[in-house]
Amino acid sequence: MSFAFNKQERLTSLKIIGQLFGRKAAFSFSAYPILLAVLPIPLPTPSPVQVVVSVPKRNFKNAPDRNRLKRLLREAWRLNKHLYYETLTTQNTQAAILLLWTGKAEVPFEEVQKQIVYLHTKFAKQKFTPTTHAETSAE
Repeated sequence: MSFAFNKQERLTSLKIIGQLFGRKAAFSFSAYPILLAVLPIPLPTPSPVQVVVSVPKRNFKNAPDRNRLKRLLREAWRLNKHLYYETLTTQNTQAAILLLWTGKAEVPFEEVQKQIVYLHTKFAKQKFTPTTHAETSAE
């Protein structure tokens, strides 16, 4: 497994992103300032997980501020994604993940990385049963 955040690991399906934002996520965990929403679902790539990162414009009006926070989230994810990969691989499933910045202020990178690791401890305790494509297309 590489430590890059490559194209196969980026969630681009508008349908799945809509489900994650539309409260269809099976699990969601929060550790200030990050919300992690998980939707166990078969993905079109061999990667066990696809991720989308979001920082709301409501809390950060300036684009450079939003972009910096998204970079922080992506980097923290990139450095710790192996934890999530191991969990999903042992359970033989795939998942779509939303990383949402819920705070109203910036925090240091070390804090963001610590929260990503903490969220993994909550994530690892879950038992995932992936939905089928028929169930997701019916919604």
